[in-house]
Amino acid sequence: MRAEFYPLTVPASVAIGAVFPCAQFREKWVHVHGTFVASMDIEGSMDDTNWFKVQTAVSTPSAVQVSPTIKSLRINVTAYTSGTPAAHFGGFLARAD
Repeated sequence: MRAEFYPLTVPASVAIGAVFPCAQFREKWVHVHGTFVASMDIEGSMDDTNWFKVQTAVSTPSAVQVSPTIKSLRINVTAYTSGTPAAHFGGFLARAD
């Protein structure tokens, strides 16, 4: 297994970030970081159409484990006051290289 890390799109406003495809990974994590006054939901989907909350109201730097069955992730900023929220995806590729 090989660990991989990718930046996720986190809007600096009330908006939804870009979809990040992650089906090929297992043991998935999202690390939220930065200096910000905001609240965001980490959302997952099995089909890129129907979205559900993996973690709600993230308002401080943290790490969230994500189900290995999720096909895609996105960050939904539900409240924003100031700062620069950021997030990274981390996971292990299902195949060993």
